[in-house]
Amino acid sequence: MPDDSFSIAVYTPTELASQPALVHAVVELVNNAYFGHGDFEEEARFKRDQALIDNIRENGLCAVVVDENANDGDAPKVIASVSANVWKEAEGEPSLNYELSAVATLNSPPYRKRGLVDRCTLALQSALLERLRPSQRPDFRLWLIAVEHLNGAYWRRRGYKHVRTRVMPVGTWGARREFELATLVKRVGGLEGKDDVTPARETPEEAPVSALTPKEKDAAVPDELQRRSERGMATKTSRETVGEWMAQVVWVRTGTLLEQVVGGGPLY
Repeated sequence: MPDDSFSIAVYTPTELASQPALVHAVVELVNNAYFGHGDFEEEARFKRDQALIDNIRENGLCAVVVDENANDGDAPKVIASVSANVWKEAEGEPSLNYELSAVATLNSPPYRKRGLVDRCTLALQSALLERLRPSQRPDFRLWLIAVEHLNGAYWRRRGYKHVRTRVMPVGTWGARREFELATLVKRVGGLEGKDDVTPARETPEEAPVSALTPKEKDAAVPDELQRRSERGMATKTSRETVGEWMAQVVWVRTGTLLEQVVGGGPLY
C-alpha cells in the first residue's frame, strides 16, 4: 500500500470536538490497541469518546493518521494516533514540557512497520514548535511514562532518555504481576541533539538520573501513589484509584502493539 494514501493532521481539542466521527474512530483504535496483553486485565483506555478530548486538555494536541483510500463511508479509516498534553509536574513553564499519551497504531499487515507513530510524534513536535516560536524559545521537552518491559526500549531507540524507574505493585492498572514504570524525556527544537540529558550510549538503558539537573530529577515523576497514600488511598490499585494520573500516561498495553507494528516484535 503506497504511503501517499496516508494523510496526517494535528487537532486541538476544539477541532476534535467538531468532528465526532473522527473522535469515535480514534477512540476505537486506541481501545482496540490496548486489549489482549496477558500481564494486565483487559479494560478500555477510553470509556467514552469525550474522554479522548478530556485527556488532551485545553492546551494539548492530537495527531491522527488516516488512510484516505480505505474510508468506510463517512467514517475515516484512522490507522495511528498520538496525543500530547501539558506535563504539569515539570518545573518551569508548563508550555515547555509536554507528555505523549494514548499512542496507538492499527494492528493490520498493511500498516505494520510503516513508521506511523514516528510520523505522529514528528507532526506534534512541528506543531508545538510553531506554537512556541513567538516566545523565542524554540525548544521544549517531551515526556512519557511507559511500562519498561513493553515499550521502554522502543522509546529509547527514538532518543528518549531514562530519568527514573519505579516498581509498581500487583493490581496497578489491573496488573497480574509487578512491573517497572519508567519515565523518559527528550529535548526537541533548537537544542535538539545538544540536550542536557546523557548522550546516546551503546547501552542507553543505563543512562543515569544524574544526567538531569536536580530540579528536573525532582520533577521527573509525580509521586502520585505517595500522595494518595498520605490521603489514605494507597490500598486501592485499580484503574479508578489512579484516576486522572493514569489518563495522562502512556497506557500499559501500548508497547505491545508498538513493538509488533513498528519495532519488529514484542518485548515480552
